[in-house]
Amino acid sequence: MTLDATSIPPFSWRFPPYSLLDSVFQEELAKAMKDFFQINKGSVASVGDVLETFKVYTRGITIAKHAGVFKSIRGRLWLLKRELAQLEQDHWNTEDNQTLGKMHAKLLEFQDTALAEIQNLGKYTTSQAYREGERPGSVLANLIPPNREKSIIIAVQAEDSGELRDPELIVARFCEYY
Repeated sequence: MTLDATSIPPFSWRFPPYSLLDSVFQEELAKAMKDFFQINKGSVASVGDVLETFKVYTRGITIAKHAGVFKSIRGRLWLLKRELAQLEQDHWNTEDNQTLGKMHAKLLEFQDTALAEIQNLGKYTTSQAYREGERPGSVLANLIPPNREKSIIIAVQAEDSGELRDPELIVARFCEYY
């Protein structure tokens, strides 16, 4: 198998530090690391190749875990929206207090799940902000015009003849100097 390295776009992936706050993820990652090194214990590949493979393996586990978390939260929110819509319709038809209680419980569950999604997005956004630093985004950079003052030379102090204010004399003096 050959790989043309020139066709790979430049992309710098960094391990998301907020994932280390999740104890379940820590345990899964530790188990995956242990399994990886047990499998590759007697490998004939160089140490550098094994470590590069390990980085790719760890990256895949991390990306899959985070994608799974976001997907499960969004799926749960979608399901709760459908259940709430059905309960609202049932309550509209029956005006039953039991249905209202179920609807209230589902609404609280929806709020908790939405809060979990917001917290996950906040962790990701904070991580991105630390990674990017204070660089403005391309949208902001294009909206703000460059704050430049006009740099017109009005006068030049000449050593022999004093101050020059005529633009042609200034250009001639620069040409003589340089």
